[in-house]
Amino acid sequence: MVNEEQRAPEAEEATEQVGTSDAARRPARAAPARKPGLLARVSETASNRLSKLRPPTLDWRTFSYGLLALIGIILIARNWAPVRIDLFGWHPDMPKAIAFIFFFLLGVATAWLWVVRAERARAAAAEAAEPGPEPEYTDETEEEVT
Repeated sequence: MVNEEQRAPEAEEATEQVGTSDAARRPARAAPARKPGLLARVSETASNRLSKLRPPTLDWRTFSYGLLALIGIILIARNWAPVRIDLFGWHPDMPKAIAFIFFFLLGVATAWLWVVRAERARAAAAEAAEPGPEPEYTDETEEEVT
C-alpha cells in the first residue's frame, strides 16, 4: 500500500513532464467538417496578399495626385454626353470625355514626335559641324626631303 501511494505521485509527475511539450501548450484546434469552397479560398488568398500592402504616407504630393485624380473622374463623369466628330468623312458618335482624352493623347504624341525630330536635327547639325579627322594624302611619287 505504501508503495502504491508513492508510485502514484511519481507517475503523475512523469505524465506532467511529458505532457508539457510545445504541442500540449498550444490550444487545440478543431478541423472544420468540410473543406472551404472556391470562393472562400480565393477570398482568403486575396486577403492574405492584400494584408501585406501598406498605404503610402500621406503628404502634399500624394494628396495633390489624389485630388487631381478625383477632379479627372468628376470631369469624365460630367462629360459623358455623346458628341459627333467629323474625321475625313467618318462621323463617329462618342462621349465628350473619350473624345477629349483621345485628342489630348493625340496632342501629346504629336508634341513628343516634334521634340524627337528637333533633337535628331540638333544632333545631325552638331555632327556635321564637328571637324572630323583629316585624312592624310600622300603622293607616292613624292619623296620626303631631309
